[in-house]
Amino acid sequence: MLFKSRTPSWAYLLIPSGLLPFAIVAIVLEKRLRTSAWPFCARCNNLRTGPMLSGLCVVVFAILAVLVLAAVVPQSAPYAGPIVLAFVALLFVGLLLAANAGWP
Repeated sequence: MLFKSRTPSWAYLLIPSGLLPFAIVAIVLEKRLRTSAWPFCARCNNLRTGPMLSGLCVVVFAILAVLVLAAVVPQSAPYAGPIVLAFVALLFVGLLLAANAGWP
């Protein structure tokens, strides 16, 4: 099992300057610990799987919603832009939930 430290919250301020500076800082500051076996209680397992499943469900819902709306809504519709924006927001929230579902 591989444990990784969280990215410092101040590093997210680098995202507007580009993803490359953020990725470099996140990788350089990351600490790793490899263990062969680590005992987890049932509560720890539930604390991890709950946010991970909810995040993955949001991602799947966002993908299915955009596929259905792409088939139903014409490309020239005036509200196609907000639909794409909502898809990106849902995808981001789902991935954020799933990414933060580390071992407590």
